[in-house]
Formats: sequence, C-alpha cells, structure tokens
Amino acid sequence: VCFAGVGYTIRAWRILLLVCSSPILILLPVAFMTDESPRWLVQQERMEEATQVLQKAFRRNQVQLNTPLASLLDRMAQQERKTSSACGRAFPGSCALPGRIEQVWAYLRAPAMRTIIVVTPTLWFLHSCLYLGVVINANNFTSRDPFLYLALTGLMEALAIVIITPLTAHMGRRIMVWAGLGMGGILLMLELLVPNDSVYYWLDWVLVMVGFLLVAGAFQEEYAWWAVSVTFGCAGILGSLMVPFLPETNKRPLPETLQDVENRHKWRRGARNTLEDDGVCHTNMTPLLETAPSGSNT
Repeated sequence: VCFAGVGYTIRAWRILLLVCSSPILILLPVAFMTDESPRWLVQQERMEEATQVLQKAFRRNQVQLNTPLASLLDRMAQQERKTSSACGRAFPGSCALPGRIEQVWAYLRAPAMRTIIVVTPTLWFLHSCLYLGVVINANNFTSRDPFLYLALTGLMEALAIVIITPLTAHMGRRIMVWAGLGMGGILLMLELLVPNDSVYYWLDWVLVMVGFLLVAGAFQEEYAWWAVSVTFGCAGILGSLMVPFLPETNKRPLPETLQDVENRHKWRRGARNTLEDDGVCHTNMTPLLETAPSGSNT
C-alpha cells in the first residue's frame, strides 16, 4: 500500500527504487544485535555463551525451568555428539566429495525425504510465480489506475495475514495451502470469461484480487492474451494437487534426522491402511512423541 503511494508521488523508477530500497540498509546492523543459535553454540562446545543466550530467552518469555540449565545443555551436547558419531559411521569420509555425494544419495534413497525434496521446491516456485505475478501485472491488468491496483494487492495481502493465519493454526497448513492455491488458480482461470471493456469490468478486479488473497497470482508478458490466466491458473491448481504429498506440520514436533522423516512417513501409511481396513485409526499410533521438558508436569 505504501509503495503504491510512493510510486504515485515519484514517477522516475530509478529514484523510486532508490527511495524504497534504502531502508533495507537499516536492517544490516540488526544482524549484529541478534543472538547466535544456542544449538550451534552447543555444537561448537561454547557452553557459556549458549547459557547466556538461553537465559536471556527465558527471561524475555517469562519461562522457568525445573531442570538446571547446565544439565539441559549437557544433554543437548551429548545428543549432538551421538548424532555426529552416527553420521560419521554412516558416511565415513563425509568431508570428502565422495562422502558428501553419498549423503545426498541417502536422502534421495529415502522415499519420504525424496518426496519432500521434489515437492517442496516445486511448490515454492509455483507459489512465488503466483505471488509476484499479481503485483507485476499491474500495468497489463488495467490502464485505469495501476496505483490503485497495487494498493489493493497490498490490502489483500494484509487481509490474507489477518484471516489465513488463525485459520492455519486451527485447520493446519496443508489444507490451507491446498485450498488457497486451488481456489486461486480457478479464479484466475475464470477471469478469462469476463469480456474486455464490458460493464462487468469490476468482476475482473474481484476475481484477480480474491485470487491474490488466496494465492497471489498472475503474470503477463508479450504472449497470447489468454496465456497469463491459463498458465498461472494451472500453476495454482497444480500446486494444490502437490500439497497432499507433504506431511502436516501444524502443532506437531518436527523431525530432526532422516530416520525421523521415514518413521513419520511409515506412520502415515500405517494410519491410512488402518482406516482402509476397519475405518478406525488407533490413537496410540503417533509418528513422533513430543518430548516434554524434564521435570515438567505432564
């Protein structure tokens, strides 16, 4: 929204780019004010610094641990050593090129990890094309007021954050991404049915803006007039069809090792087979048990 206002005031694109990009320089000093990752510090055997970072985090979040922090860090260090030792045994000479290739090949051999490696980048690519497409399409979509168009896309993005974020926390990420990409792609395809220069031009705005609210999509170059909506509408629909291949992660512990990923995949397959056999999924079939902090009440 602000960028549309600045663009309306400054028409020279070079000056506009300079004015809008300059505030990013303010973010550079912030990197030096950010605390280092406690886990990385533990991996580097810098326990004192890790303790200070965690204590600061506990104070800011008003959290108290029943377990001494030193004991917690010792367990973290032991776990890191076990993981490193297991990785070294599985991939001897991993620092050399053959060892690194073997590590990559191990990921590709695992079915669950292979699915994630293929689906996730493809989904990111399609989603990014859709998101950037709607914004870049301002001049091609309407010659009436591209600044209003850009401001509305910013408003739609704000509404998406306000509306979709709580729904995602309640319904899960996978269903929301699937529905957003699929419905957004369909709306972009429907935009083709609106006649040009008709009294229903407002319907163009509604379809594209709601499509952007759902997925952010549509990009135009010097192609056939129908290519934009078809290409990016299909991209949204294709992305929605790929989402079910990914596991749900909302309110669930994330895997930390390749074996954790495979165990989660096996659990999902087992749960589906159980549903197909008797229509009941046993509640004790959990992919990963979330470990509660030692000493906490469960």
